[in-house]
Amino acid sequence: MKETKKLKRTALVLGGITGILLLIYLFNTIRMVKFWGLYDLEPDFFGGLTVSGGVSYVVYNVIIIATLTITLTMFISIWRGETPFKRGIVNRLRIIALLLVVFEIYWFISERVHPLRFYMGEDYSIVIRTPLHGYVLVAGLTVFCISLILQFGITLQTQVDETL
Repeated sequence: MKETKKLKRTALVLGGITGILLLIYLFNTIRMVKFWGLYDLEPDFFGGLTVSGGVSYVVYNVIIIATLTITLTMFISIWRGETPFKRGIVNRLRIIALLLVVFEIYWFISERVHPLRFYMGEDYSIVIRTPLHGYVLVAGLTVFCISLILQFGITLQTQVDETL
């Protein structure tokens, strides 16, 4: 019983943190779309900011918002005391894994198309490109592996239920 309370309390804290992050990303995305309007975008002080760069930023945020929303629903289900051996949890984990992999690939391609550029003078600029580290890709594959383990647990639970 004590472990269940500890698990629920942890899910509540992590769900709260996830909810705050979700609100921050929602606010930033709404502010970005409202401020830029995603049309008639002029280059800013640092230069090189275009409509497609703004769209890329919004796409990043949408992927992150989707991932945080699904994660928040999983924390809520843990807080309610639902079993993790349900097909819905496995499907949520697989969607999160897919979103993480898509995010990493999209980030890598977008960095090549829209690198971070700082103008240091009239004819001199610094271009910063981050390499593909693969941390988010590995996290996505790990989450997919966890979903396979839970799927196997569902299969074993079904077999035990049929045996009894």
